[in-house]
Amino acid sequence: MVAFDFAPPGFALCDGSLLPVAQNQALFSLLGNAFGGDGITSFALPDLRGRAPVGMGIGKGLSPVARGQIGGAEAVRLSTGQLPTHTHTAALADGAVARQRCLSTGGSLTSPVGAVPAAVVESTAGQLPAFASPAQANQDMAPLGIDAKIDIGNAGGNLPVDVRSPFQGVNYIIALQGVYPERG
Repeated sequence: MVAFDFAPPGFALCDGSLLPVAQNQALFSLLGNAFGGDGITSFALPDLRGRAPVGMGIGKGLSPVARGQIGGAEAVRLSTGQLPTHTHTAALADGAVARQRCLSTGGSLTSPVGAVPAAVVESTAGQLPAFASPAQANQDMAPLGIDAKIDIGNAGGNLPVDVRSPFQGVNYIIALQGVYPERG
């Protein structure tokens, strides 16, 4: 890892560049084509631009990570299914009741459209005039308690949430030549 913006002689930036196998046989024998390339004439260097390296294998309680595997995201969009279970409360004003005006004497209308309830008086006619004009209403009916269902819709701007750890940009480099590491 270096803080300057170039690879010194004998090194290359870990920027995903393709290298020819024929001119880099020692490095190819270590990397293979785990990071890209066809593995016959070319192979790729790791591409760590904008990425953090993670140790290979399976850490306790973690998912396995294979050599060359790429994962993660800079930002994600959360769905309602990813939010913790929670509730929203809604309250009606104290003493909220529904009051309906009515006419305490016999009505003169048979249609409820635009009308208020009226007392029903016996009639020999086919339809009972059980409704009256709102202007004739002279009394409140008994108050009704309100049993309301209140739906609270989704809110928010559906903007991505940044999930990166704090960072500072540096370059990763890899040696093209040098002492070949022994396997232990």
